[in-house]
Amino acid sequence: MLNINIKTISEIESRYYFTPIKERLEEKAKVIGDIKAMNYLTEIMQNATAKVEILIQDRINLQLP
Repeated sequence: MLNINIKTISEIESRYYFTPIKERLEEKAKVIGDIKAMNYLTEIMQNATAKVEILIQDRINLQLP
């Protein structure tokens, strides 16, 4: 789990458009702690996976970048 969290943080930090997510996660971590904040982010990402896959497939089908 720790390796996944470290990878997730690295991904967020490496992409400027994730800055608002990083800021919100840091705020959440101050209130509930780092591990619970990462669990919160993991849950959000897992719950969004199916919808994101649909969006990506739609873009592929429409031949969008």
